[in-house]
Amino acid sequence: MSSARRLRRVALAAAAVAGGALMSIGGAAAAGPFEQAPFSAQGLSIMQTTASTRMTIDDKLPARGYGGPSSMLVDPANPRVIVAQTTQLRTRTCKLLRSDDAGATWHILPGTPSPSAYPYCMTPGDAGSPQAVIAWGKNNVLYYAMAGYNVAERQSQANWSIVLAKSTDLGASWTSTVVENNRPATGDSAPSDYGVTGLAVDTSGAQDVVYVGWMKEFPASASTSPLQDGEVDVATSTDGGLSFGKPANLNTFTHVTVTKDGTAYPLIGMSYFANPFLTAHDGTVLAVEGAQFSTTNAPGGNAFDDSIPLPQLVARSTDRGQTWTVNAMGPPTYTANGGGSGSMTGLGWTPKGGSQGTFVAAYAVNGTTSTTSGNQQIAVQRSSDGGQSWSDPVIIEDDDLSQSFTGFYPQMGVAPNGRVDVVWEDNRNTTNDHFQVFYTYSTDGGVTWAHNVQVTDQAINFDFGISYRGDIRQPPGVASTNDFAAVGWADPRLATADTGTQDDYGAIVQFNTIPPTTSPTWPIIVAVIDGFATAAIVAGLVILVRRRQRAGTVAERGSVRSG
Repeated sequence: MSSARRLRRVALAAAAVAGGALMSIGGAAAAGPFEQAPFSAQGLSIMQTTASTRMTIDDKLPARGYGGPSSMLVDPANPRVIVAQTTQLRTRTCKLLRSDDAGATWHILPGTPSPSAYPYCMTPGDAGSPQAVIAWGKNNVLYYAMAGYNVAERQSQANWSIVLAKSTDLGASWTSTVVENNRPATGDSAPSDYGVTGLAVDTSGAQDVVYVGWMKEFPASASTSPLQDGEVDVATSTDGGLSFGKPANLNTFTHVTVTKDGTAYPLIGMSYFANPFLTAHDGTVLAVEGAQFSTTNAPGGNAFDDSIPLPQLVARSTDRGQTWTVNAMGPPTYTANGGGSGSMTGLGWTPKGGSQGTFVAAYAVNGTTSTTSGNQQIAVQRSSDGGQSWSDPVIIEDDDLSQSFTGFYPQMGVAPNGRVDVVWEDNRNTTNDHFQVFYTYSTDGGVTWAHNVQVTDQAINFDFGISYRGDIRQPPGVASTNDFAAVGWADPRLATADTGTQDDYGAIVQFNTIPPTTSPTWPIIVAVIDGFATAAIVAGLVILVRRRQRAGTVAERGSVRSG
């Protein structure tokens, strides 16, 4: 990446998170945000939200610095097991965090998913998006996609490659495949891959179809070269991640245009911050990306003209990533084209909301005629026809939108029962660079949403920590299962001005009592209590349940806060 583009990425993120005016739309009057979504009871209520737990407690170094656990998953075979991707920002290495007791305690697993030839994965300046992504495949296979480079490439910031690691034992050991190797390339056209933001696994066939998405840049290319556009790439594996074909550059499939002063200008995928974000289900894969103009064909010669609202782009493929159809996902918005906190999009599919289920997308947005890059709200759009068309954006924040609070960096999870969970950073109760993590959920495919819940037990103060002032490097994460949503975030609460300590913290938003084990008798016990037991049976089962609870449920977590 060119130094100018990296500085632009950092400056946009810092200004937007601070909530100050960065860019303006000439002559346009400020308009309100999109309409708020309907808020209603969702057929289930939160039992409690646990106190925060330090997920990186195993690391005792005072100067430790972890990026947010933006990608989190619950083990589909055992909901007490939760895994989370994290990055040690000081050493630039990827790690896996794991809890075996439903988030009561966490450990940093020894070793790293990175192969020895590609030991580093962290991409500096990549604000507003994950450093790496994890996903489940069939038969409890865990995939971990990330950038990969060595010491020499770390210094040159060139020839970075993409790696997919794979574990069949919940991260205790890994095998790996190089998705794209850029090491042989030299000269002006030598590419460098800038981190992984997208990983999706379609498990509907006999073998996992694995999609990996990232941005490609050409750091040695001339400032006037078309290579300055970079690429938004998606590579596909049809054999469970053992091998990958040549990546598809989504820019070559894009025919969306925006008209300025009577001239139509083509859009391409955004080449700063990070893209694309992926989700896949039953033969369909979607890639969502921000937009910009081409460096060779832009209004006034400025590919990054942020005075022109641009739409989010959504690419759709039904032939395993060989060809793509790219459309505008919604109306033009101020932040979709890189206005700071518009960089992250949470994606998921739920069986709720229609006969084909529903794809749901969440991102930070301002109205078309907003005059500031700060003060975004979290919007969702939904598609009930396999990603071919999308609803208008609606805001899922339930605060007073006239107060111009800022919500940004949303992440999404979907529970097996179809509940859609969304978390994000929010400053409605704080000021300056202090934020909270908020949460909401939907049980009807994103049509209506629950009122927001604050998850963090104290403000996140990013005047401290390794993430420099005003720039929260990664979004929070959420892992979803029927009984709870596990939420994680980066937090410098133990930092001093000297140490800059930054940990990962987590909490559990709990809907039901979490069983102490995965005993097959638990669902039977719950059903009996719910409606089929006589008084004598109930009395006996209550004793059994209480014993199990004392053995290892919420008591493990200590104090709790009401939801």
